[in-house]
Amino acid sequence: MQSIVVNSLLLPLLPLMLPCVLILLALKLWNIYIENTRDMNCSAPLPDGSMGIPFIGETVQFMFQGVDFYRKKFQKHGPIFKTHIIGKPTIRVIGTENVRRILQGDGDIVEQLYPKTIRSLLTSNSESILFSNGQVHERLRKVTSKVFHISRLASYVPFIQKYTDEAATRWCTGGRVSGQDECRSLLFRIAGKVMCNFDYDENETRHLSNVYQTMVDNIFSLPIDLPGSGFNKALKARNILHSKVEANLRDKREHAQCESEFVDALSLISDAMGECGKPVSAQQLKGFALELLFAGHTTSATAATMMLLYLAKHPDVLEKVRQELEEHDLENNVAPLTLEAVTKLKYVHCVVKEVLRISPPIGAGFRRVIKTFELGGKQIPAGWTVIFSIRETQNLAPNYSKPEEFDPERFMPDRQEDKKGDRFSYLPFSGGPRNCIGKQLALLMLKILLIQLTKSCRWKLVDPENVVVNLLPSPYPVDGLPLQFTRLDCNANRLDIKGKDRNGDVAC
Repeated sequence: MQSIVVNSLLLPLLPLMLPCVLILLALKLWNIYIENTRDMNCSAPLPDGSMGIPFIGETVQFMFQGVDFYRKKFQKHGPIFKTHIIGKPTIRVIGTENVRRILQGDGDIVEQLYPKTIRSLLTSNSESILFSNGQVHERLRKVTSKVFHISRLASYVPFIQKYTDEAATRWCTGGRVSGQDECRSLLFRIAGKVMCNFDYDENETRHLSNVYQTMVDNIFSLPIDLPGSGFNKALKARNILHSKVEANLRDKREHAQCESEFVDALSLISDAMGECGKPVSAQQLKGFALELLFAGHTTSATAATMMLLYLAKHPDVLEKVRQELEEHDLENNVAPLTLEAVTKLKYVHCVVKEVLRISPPIGAGFRRVIKTFELGGKQIPAGWTVIFSIRETQNLAPNYSKPEEFDPERFMPDRQEDKKGDRFSYLPFSGGPRNCIGKQLALLMLKILLIQLTKSCRWKLVDPENVVVNLLPSPYPVDGLPLQFTRLDCNANRLDIKGKDRNGDVAC
């Protein structure tokens, strides 16, 4: 009788219990499947962490939580933890020693990894600057290094200075401007000239910058080419950029007999590969062009935007930049800059380094594990994705005093905090054999931007109390960073530095 009563009570609950049982069973089978992807020849356990729900993993949580997703995982599981995002079993790694092992193991235990959408949008080349591995990558890296040789960097300085001055004049006469949009447009113009010899006026540059940004904004979308989809928008933007490169190549062929002092990166790479017996097709050049723009523009534009933000918040730092310019007779000097003059400015260099430390343009790097290895007593299995942290590794490095503060002097010769610890405590350009080959050009663009703006302008945040910075995929102010620029005339500039007159700025 008692069993009959119990059964009668349970029967109405069965329709509710069955889905719960099926969900629990699916989760159990999912975890068994993940456990079976570990390397059974390695006795070390997998890192702690959760793999989420079948197939989807924790992708939804990651999309909604952003950087907080990783922060919570780090607080719960420590510097090495597992998860399952974007369709891949993944291990996230934080800390200088852990990151060192990843970066120095390139080609041995890990290899470069980019999402499929990025590869399909940027290049169809079998030989790719960004996406190749092994000997192919070593050869292309050697060829590309010609672009960033010191003799080439010197030839880029006049264009960077000219375009920056024109932008500063426009910003001072335009009232309120979007710091983010303006930095994107300016850095696109500079990168386009240096990389591909694009030479467009302001309107065409702004148009192409917006086209390029459309591609970048949709580069992580699902690879589904349907009208209106993110991937479809990215493809259309990519094709417009390809057509511009094609027109540029056509123009070069038609004017091949005309000598020019300036040689862009694309031409240098093409010539170098031809000398190596590897002639480059027009299709390959279009792929190289987008790769170079992607590598040379996106991160620099992000860093430039954040530099404007930090200097608006820290006028004392800008004052010290002005003092250094005065010491080197550059404060009011209207003569063209030289690479040598820029290189001598130690504090300017420290300001740029601090921007890249406290707010690195790329927060993490991706690698595919090609050989199982152990890290911190945990197994990192072959076939998995490993994400090495840049932002958290820099922020948590013990050699930086008060790492949350914006303090360029931490890099000055009397402190050199980056030299007191592991060299992998400073990673804005990554590290190991795949460190950013264009880092000297990126630093040069940012330094000249800082020098020229300091000489001619002041700027302030329009809404300083409500600046919110989103960190994914790269740091950016949610409101676009509205700024108010004013022009600083030469005499007022000098008086301000000496502290005798603080009202020298004049509205343009």
